[in-house]
Amino acid sequence: MSTPDKKPETKALENNGVIVATREYVQDAIEEHARSRNHPYATLTDRGFVTLSNEVDSDSEVTAATSKAVKEAYDLASIANQNALNNNSNLYLEKKRNGADVPDKAEFVRNLGLSELVYRAVGNGANQIPDMNSFESKLDESGYQKLPSGLIIQWGVVNGGINSADLRRFPIPFKNKCLIVTGSYVKGDAWGQGISVEIRSKEEFLIVVHDSAGRWSYSQVQYIAIGY
Repeated sequence: MSTPDKKPETKALENNGVIVATREYVQDAIEEHARSRNHPYATLTDRGFVTLSNEVDSDSEVTAATSKAVKEAYDLASIANQNALNNNSNLYLEKKRNGADVPDKAEFVRNLGLSELVYRAVGNGANQIPDMNSFESKLDESGYQKLPSGLIIQWGVVNGGINSADLRRFPIPFKNKCLIVTGSYVKGDAWGQGISVEIRSKEEFLIVVHDSAGRWSYSQVQYIAIGY
């Protein structure tokens, strides 16, 4: 036969059959229960005791992070995010450097499909690209057109020479040589006349217009000269 537990008189006060627990009794009971292992941990669905932790790398499901742990984790995350931004910035090109920070410029050009153009030199030779100076021209009644090969085409309107010393000048001198000059009448009423041309130099030529009597005429003629 068991004997009923006897409660210490200091733990409760009895008054007319009513037992009232003292504050000291309640505190002792809570501490005794807390020290025992006869109670469950709290879960997401069940009530229970919670253990606090300052660890920021814990994967425990029975402890709760303190405000300190949360702040440390937040600070670490901010640092990690900033580092990630800094690392990513190393992957980008700076606009102000205008492509100077491209690691492999040759590969970059190939990827753009421009390698055949970028690496060709300016010039008038094979696999070179001429600049606009190679196409210099004067588009006028008396003018010329330069080509990248060095060829020059010139034209103009002049009066026929009246003697062998009455020469005409090209709009510009040929650099090396005049190859050919040919002429024709400006007006169609000079029937029976003939034109003869003589190249005198890189700068001048003689053009003679003959009338029907074989005399030199001052008639107006137009010409084309080709040289280089």
